[in-house]
Amino acid sequence: MIGLATIADLRPYEIWEQIDDVIDAVENGSLITVVWGVKTLAHIAAADKTYHSRLFPILLTQLKTCIARDVPMHAESILVAVNNADSASFLTELEKRQPELTGSQLARLNKVVKKVQRL
Repeated sequence: MIGLATIADLRPYEIWEQIDDVIDAVENGSLITVVWGVKTLAHIAAADKTYHSRLFPILLTQLKTCIARDVPMHAESILVAVNNADSASFLTELEKRQPELTGSQLARLNKVVKKVQRL
């Protein structure tokens, strides 16, 4: 998954051909697979509107269900796929997770929030 995340912005169309396998790996994989899988899915979602419509809900689900310490990292990864149309839903999910975060995690998340608000 690390390899896919590394090339996802360069080869999104090729990865899309096997997107079901990538999604399955993210949903059933190890912590490291999930972390890099979210990055992969976000870059692919950013490449095409059709890809985005399928993948962004999956990314939001990962954000909703991940452990609290991973929220800022996933939010940073997903940021590349956020557009004006879905920024509100993204910000809503981030807001819901804020009470679970430590001070440093919240500071990191607030940087993402500011970037989304500038869209």
